[in-house]
Amino acid sequence: MKKFKLFVLVVIGFSIWACDAQKENDSEISKTLIDLAPEIDKKGEKIEVQKFNENVKMAQAMRQSWSYSPISVALKLAGEQMDTPAVQVEAKSLTGSELITEARVIVKKEGLLDDSLLSEIYSVKLYLAGSIWQVSTAYKAWNCREGRGHSEFNSSPCE
Repeated sequence: MKKFKLFVLVVIGFSIWACDAQKENDSEISKTLIDLAPEIDKKGEKIEVQKFNENVKMAQAMRQSWSYSPISVALKLAGEQMDTPAVQVEAKSLTGSELITEARVIVKKEGLLDDSLLSEIYSVKLYLAGSIWQVSTAYKAWNCREGRGHSEFNSSPCE
């Protein structure tokens, strides 16, 4: 009987440990690129957006469709060409779900063709100006390849 009770206690203990490990794993999985925005805005390099916003207005005058989408505008700012093997984009409304007038877009480029940079990330905050999207703030950060500097996203140079 004692062996059975010990067995039951071991099974219960293992079950609790497994559930805790799964919860920890789930919280890591549920992190999104948008969650990185405060860190990028704080540690990243500020991008001047005035001239870029003028280009968005010119694109609207020429009826270029990218100027009407916050995701397309952010991709244009980050460099729309496919210059890396992987690009992730995540967008979030900052004003609710019915009438979106402000948005945050994160663009992450991985596997850069650079001997010191591993990946770069852009945090772009936009607002609706009439029918086009304008950038209010934008930051760029990067991380370095192993042995070439920092592994967290910031604007410090890589070696």
